[in-house]
Amino acid sequence: TIPSEDLDEFRKVNVHEDTLKKYGYISIEELNAFRYTDFGYRKFMEAARKRPYFRNTVFVFVGDHGIRGDAGSMFPKAWTEQALTTVHVPLLFYAPGLLEPSRNSSVCSQMDILPSLAGLLSMPYRNTGLGRDLFDTTLHRNPFRFSSAFIVDPDEKKIGVVSDSFYLRKHVGRQDYEFVSLFHNDALPPGPRYDSLKYVLGLYSEAFYETARYMLYNNKKPKKTGQPATGTVRR
Repeated sequence: TIPSEDLDEFRKVNVHEDTLKKYGYISIEELNAFRYTDFGYRKFMEAARKRPYFRNTVFVFVGDHGIRGDAGSMFPKAWTEQALTTVHVPLLFYAPGLLEPSRNSSVCSQMDILPSLAGLLSMPYRNTGLGRDLFDTTLHRNPFRFSSAFIVDPDEKKIGVVSDSFYLRKHVGRQDYEFVSLFHNDALPPGPRYDSLKYVLGLYSEAFYETARYMLYNNKKPKKTGQPATGTVRR
């Protein structure tokens, strides 16, 4: 819904239905809603730029989730058949007075946002969660650790891991693995290489899931003395 008071400044567009479908939109209303979101970001940043806090603030833009649906021919089938579109969102750290412009295509997740922000503050902090600091260059030494993310699909009750090249997912409590490429639609051939990758990604997804469950049930609130309670998990 686009508020009527903004229609004097925001201009809707009209696009042919074939073009909408080609680029993954289900209607012209959806396209204009996405454009209105960009309009809202622009108005917000224009206002913030006039404020004294602007030069000393890190703004973070991230989507809460994607949309389940047909990704068409723009992406491989895994985006549609394995529902990767539901978890595909952009992440932007914007601070022109503090950060140099750069682009990074590594896989990450929403859990990484808070540790990354804490790292940008250049202050000591303790990370007791499962996220990692995306600006920590020491993580680059382990490509799998740096460029992978744990995935949860609550609608289908599936968990998995997406890496920079592959996606593995399974039902919780079952061993029905789906293992696909993120770059093409061909089935991955059997063999030691892909069997090994599938095994490692399967272990990683189970380990992440069970660790998260343990933390949920065992991380109790710290006592008022400031000492961590029994059962607190640290990294």
